[in-house]
Amino acid sequence: MTTRRSSGGARQHGHASDPVYVAAQGIQGTIVTKKAGILTSPRARSLVFFLQGLSLPELAGNSHPGGLKKWVAEFLKEFAERIGTPSMHRFGMKPGQIYKVDQACVVREELMRDKRGWYEEKFPLVGDTVTDLTTYEETPIRHGKASYPAADFQRFCALLASEGLAEFIISLCTDPRMIVSAPGEATTEALVSECEIGEEWPELLGENFKVPSLPYFHDIMGALFEFQARFGKRVEESFAETSIAREIFDTLDAGLRLRRIVMVNGIDGIGKSEAVRSWCARHLGEVRYVGLTGINNKTNFFRSIASALGLPAGESLNSGERQGRVEAMLQRSGLMLCIDEAHFMFKNSERSRA
Repeated sequence: MTTRRSSGGARQHGHASDPVYVAAQGIQGTIVTKKAGILTSPRARSLVFFLQGLSLPELAGNSHPGGLKKWVAEFLKEFAERIGTPSMHRFGMKPGQIYKVDQACVVREELMRDKRGWYEEKFPLVGDTVTDLTTYEETPIRHGKASYPAADFQRFCALLASEGLAEFIISLCTDPRMIVSAPGEATTEALVSECEIGEEWPELLGENFKVPSLPYFHDIMGALFEFQARFGKRVEESFAETSIAREIFDTLDAGLRLRRIVMVNGIDGIGKSEAVRSWCARHLGEVRYVGLTGINNKTNFFRSIASALGLPAGESLNSGERQGRVEAMLQRSGLMLCIDEAHFMFKNSERSRA
């Protein structure tokens, strides 16, 4: 077991968004739409838009500080039993369990696939050596251990997950080389043809595509799809459904299924907005919510939609540029736009008839 040295660090792929930007603004909608465009599975496209939706400053009209970082923490808490390398799950992680040198070596090698550090230095073992880079002579280390508690590796895997999962999700939603396929779907059929990929990303022709995985987390893709399902179920269970809400849900379901414009109309105070927000949160992989309360001009109208889609909504863009980006993303993504208080799109003199 030789301790290796590397002068290079983890490399951020050029298609991945800046984690600092994502923390403040969410994953950029245009890039996610481009990635979703090469995925053949509706469930896969739904997942990447669901994850992008979780990263945004607002979720179905409700502010949720923390964005992606907050949801990563909740995800890891909910799926804590999956943390660990494949061999750790095979060996077991019972309280007080000890990994002998051969087991610890296997686990350590699996952790090295994370490529963010050389873990011989973190978990030195009997038999490890260091290499003199001048003479290339190997010398046994003096502080190697013959065993480690499984809990030490568990804690380290949990640390890697807390530090690296957000960046993994960003890459999953933006890096075209990462294949996204739902459980039970063939990864070989997850992407459109190589010709179509080349039209979007000509620089990727000849690149190797990969099935996403994490060395410190068992079946990360299965867990993300399960998290999406559980999220929708929790939203559904937290909403007290009324007969009016049921009618609204049926109408919106029909609009999503048929891909047609539908309208929900009713007097104030009957719970329309709350029902719409709940429905949009349940369908975060297919729908974006836009609230127009107080919107009184075209510029603010498209700025509200841009924010809901994860597009730049600052002052640097003029109204026409912002409108063009909104229309392009809606057309390419296939996302349904659910506009609450839509009468604000009309002039004051026309709202009574809207």
